[in-house]
Amino acid sequence: MEYRLSQNIDLGITFDCGQCFRFQTDEKGVTVGVAGDKLFKGYVKDGVLYTDTDPSHDGFFINYLDLKADYHAFNREITKSGDKIIEKAALLSSGLHILNQDPFETLISFIISQNNNIPRIRGIIERFCELYGEKKCFNGTEYRAFPTPKQLYGVTADDLAPIRAGFRAKYIADAVEKWNKNEIPIDFLYKGSYNECNEILKSVKGVGDKVSACVLLFAFHRLDAFPVDVWIRRTMESLYGDLDYKRFGAYPGLAQQYLFYYSRYLSGGIK
Repeated sequence: MEYRLSQNIDLGITFDCGQCFRFQTDEKGVTVGVAGDKLFKGYVKDGVLYTDTDPSHDGFFINYLDLKADYHAFNREITKSGDKIIEKAALLSSGLHILNQDPFETLISFIISQNNNIPRIRGIIERFCELYGEKKCFNGTEYRAFPTPKQLYGVTADDLAPIRAGFRAKYIADAVEKWNKNEIPIDFLYKGSYNECNEILKSVKGVGDKVSACVLLFAFHRLDAFPVDVWIRRTMESLYGDLDYKRFGAYPGLAQQYLFYYSRYLSGGIK
């Protein structure tokens, strides 16, 4: 695919801000990863996104990468207060997009992410996919799809022992069970009130406010969600003295990603 971009996307920043865990960008700017059961390989040059993917998946990745959203409008809303900190963070994070991920994959991934570091999260997810995901191949590259709820039907914490997820295994099993019993109303999570959606996701064992916010932001594109982890707490308290995200208008979730990148990668991190 050769897709002329209406506005910039930086694949390296987008995939290196903790939104997902199955993508990596090399030193040449080429990003490779798997979303659900689809392999992606691509890079951006001179305002064009070039991909080496199954042509039937082009539409999927245009949506997945949020290429049709108006980030200029988002940024105007976030910075309308004249806040110089978020203005600088938005400028330095230019090209960061919020992905449109599969809700089930996002929920399981962020359950795995709890009290964990990126390399270990990646390892657990890959073992999970190797154990239960369907084997796929495109242009000679073999990979594993992320398991579907149906494939995981009846899975127990003991069954998950090979992925070495520790205490998270019982939470994964509970999420799978609730998903297969239709106890998580997917359509409602796209449009319901934030508080109601938050409580629905927190009905899954082990899911608290942070994981719930990540799922709502990264799977349901709820830009009103503001996940607070150690990095964001330190950043907000250091830069603003509080955790009041209402200062960012209607899209605090995007502001959160800008601040994450700004603090961790460009200002040396908040110790």
